[in-house]
Amino acid sequence: MKQTHLFQGGVFFLLFLFILAGGWMADLYVEQKRMEAFYTYPENSQTLLLSDETVEKDTFAPREYVKIKSLSG
Repeated sequence: MKQTHLFQGGVFFLLFLFILAGGWMADLYVEQKRMEAFYTYPENSQTLLLSDETVEKDTFAPREYVKIKSLSG
């Protein structure tokens, strides 16, 4: 009887870890897509792609401007 409870606890713990890992991966994916939407790299600059530096967009699509404007105030 005691081994059954230990097994169920282990299964619950593993399920909990899988859910946490899935949430973490989803958060990373959403953050990556958000960064791609608002930041861009120059076309022919491979050295910049290797660094952590981001380059801000000079122009935004109208819907992006509305999102930024609505978030600012």
